[in-house]
Amino acid sequence: METAFLIPDSPLKVRLRETSRRILRLFGGRSSRDMEYDFAYRNIAGRQLRILDIGGCDSLLPLTFAKAGHSVTVYDFRPYPERHPNLTVIQGDFLENQLPPCSFDAVVMVSTIEHIGLGGYGAPEMSDADFEVMRELHRILADGGRVILTFPFNERESYSQI
Repeated sequence: METAFLIPDSPLKVRLRETSRRILRLFGGRSSRDMEYDFAYRNIAGRQLRILDIGGCDSLLPLTFAKAGHSVTVYDFRPYPERHPNLTVIQGDFLENQLPPCSFDAVVMVSTIEHIGLGGYGAPEMSDADFEVMRELHRILADGGRVILTFPFNERESYSQI
């Protein structure tokens, strides 16, 4: 029987993932996540923004944006282990949020949309949850705001259930 080594949600887990991505880049490799992060960085340029990151608990992306002076809120079913004065964490179901209308300039969803409604990560199963999330994003985005949405594109991975 094979046993996986699991690291609980912690700053160590997030930093180990980031370190492994950096080591891969040292040897000329790039992960699909690198390309997704690059896309997000390119689309969060300029002035300080109010950013909502949905499903970002396993990423240093929200912390990076917070350190760059943006006001960042992470919304996830799981806790976000990092802390910063520009960073707010809301743990729970985004579809039950109490966020005011027009409260964000940008929403970041890096490889998140394909998980919504499937019952993973402590979330309930719900058909059309992805559409409900997009409707809710329309409500909380300020005029001229943008959604930065990525999804996996690695040809070796299978997403037949989506």
